Amino acid sequence: MTESTASDAGAGTCGFEDVCDLPTEALQDRLAMIRREILPLATRREALSDGMAFEFKHAPAIQKTLEDFAEFERECCSSLTWNVRAIPGEMLRLSVQGLPPTSDFFRVVDGPGETAAPGLLKRLTQAAGLGAGSALLLCCVLPMGVVALTGAA
Repeated sequence: MTESTASDAGAGTCGFEDVCDLPTEALQDRLAMIRREILPLATRREALSDGMAFEFKHAPAIQKTLEDFAEFERECCSSLTWNVRAIPGEMLRLSVQGLPPTSDFFRVVDGPGETAAPGLLKRLTQAAGLGAGSALLLCCVLPMGVVALTGAA
């Protein structure tokens, strides 16, 4: 296999083919499934010294999904360690170990163009919509700015 760079990630490879046995097309499909069906369920992410951990609210269906996911990944990404375990407080923890948390693996799993969890502004605009953001600007920020400017004068 050839070595990939971060710029290759947008061009069809994803920088971690050397740890995954899936063909490129199947790998891309698998990543899309992870983004669509697994990551939205995560309530927390934690960078580990040699990987990443994701936490999920405990429910039998989620536990089964995570266990099936980890079992599949143990086959195609056998050089990585995949674990699912219950943690106190009704949570489940999925961990993948064997890659640094800065690996292209985690950047690509998060999706094209994203390097970390979305920022507060992005999450607010996604949750409330552009109209709510505009209303916040017009009703709160703009009037406070005008008062500050006129008070300074």
